[in-house]
Amino acid sequence: GLGKTNKQLHSVVIYMNLNIRGPYLIVCPNSVVGNWKKELKKWLPELEVIKLIARKKFRYDIIKDYILPGKFDIIVTSYEGINICLSDLKKIHWKYIVVDEAHRIKND
Repeated sequence: GLGKTNKQLHSVVIYMNLNIRGPYLIVCPNSVVGNWKKELKKWLPELEVIKLIARKKFRYDIIKDYILPGKFDIIVTSYEGINICLSDLKKIHWKYIVVDEAHRIKND
């Protein structure tokens, strides 16, 4: 609750952005996906941050319009979003992947 993860991530992404261009993938609990995007836009306004939500109604357009054409620097999504969009996300050569609350990962 102290925001340590956000501060650590911002430091890493800023460093990586100066030295290694993305794309970056951030996987976090669904309840904080919006917070991640808001904080990244605050600290890294020059980067294109896409929130990939698992709701089918929005997911297709986000994938078609932003992700597959590569019109982004960072994608923030939930564990559910990864599972649902895995086939599309596997097509991207990620430079850096951040997993928040990694203890939730129990399988592939």
